Amino acid sequence: MIKKIQLTLRNTKFHDCTIVPVSAYSDTSELNGISNLIETLKQLVFIPKRDASGSFLFSVDHCFPIKGQGTVMTGTVLQGKISVNDVRILL
Repeated sequence: MIKKIQLTLRNTKFHDCTIVPVSAYSDTSELNGISNLIETLKQLVFIPKRDASGSFLFSVDHCFPIKGQGTVMTGTVLQGKISVNDVRILL
């Protein structure tokens, strides 16, 4: 199956991505590949550094209204900081 996925991805920007086989049909994490997946993610994923002293910058992932309350936005703080009762103007 790995060869088939590599063949499918060969002409895309994902052609060099790591492929970790995982199965949902085993009772132990050793047999289903979860341990290998976790170790691979630990090696490849990093937590970016954030500048708390800069101006507040928030990347909005989702926005939804709550009737009678207003609008809620979820996302990621890219820089800066915010505290309870801070008022921010969204541009």
